Amino acid sequence: ALLAACTRSRDMKMAQSVFEQLFGDFLQPDEITFAVMLRGYGNQNPADWQKIDTVLTQMKMTYGLEPTATSYNALLDICYRTNDSDRALDVLDRMADDEVEPDETTYEIVARKRAWRSYMRKVFG
Repeated sequence: ALLAACTRSRDMKMAQSVFEQLFGDFLQPDEITFAVMLRGYGNQNPADWQKIDTVLTQMKMTYGLEPTATSYNALLDICYRTNDSDRALDVLDRMADDEVEPDETTYEIVARKRAWRSYMRKVFG
């Protein structure tokens, strides 16, 4: 809850500090925690894609968590908010490459853009 409050207030320095203090020696973050961080960096103006990539790398390399639809949905939602269709198509490609099946939320996000819907049909069949 504290982490989410920091990201909602767009205080990502505080959010990162809270993350580092909470997780590591005692607690293990889950994918929802990482989705909160991804959305937080995505809500920066402009979206901080370098930090987003760092969070994804940390998720995999430090905590051994592979992104699922939850993480990809956070990325697609950021792409929608920032009107970044090129990056959204890249996210769909990464999702397919990682063999992550779209879920209901993925379809809801992608349904907002016709080009994204068409591309998702092409990539996922």
